[in-house]
Amino acid sequence: VRQSLGIPADALVVGFVGRIAKDKNALDLLRIADSVTRCRNDIRFVISGGAQDTEEGEEYGAEFQRMLSEVRHRERVIHVGETLGPA
Repeated sequence: VRQSLGIPADALVVGFVGRIAKDKNALDLLRIADSVTRCRNDIRFVISGGAQDTEEGEEYGAEFQRMLSEVRHRERVIHVGETLGPA
């Protein structure tokens, strides 16, 4: 997984798996990731999850994507979207 996402073997990885939703504080997660990656070169945030299928969820998801695009060290904050494991 590290290799496919371009994560160095010695990097510390912080993971989040859940909906990109207000009740999961996803925007706060991005703020924290942006702040931490400015201070540490050896950390990566991997975020797995999609927005809710509601109007509010879609708006929150759009805000998440906007904020994600503004993260200073974007290559260190990886959003893989909604993923499903094997059936």
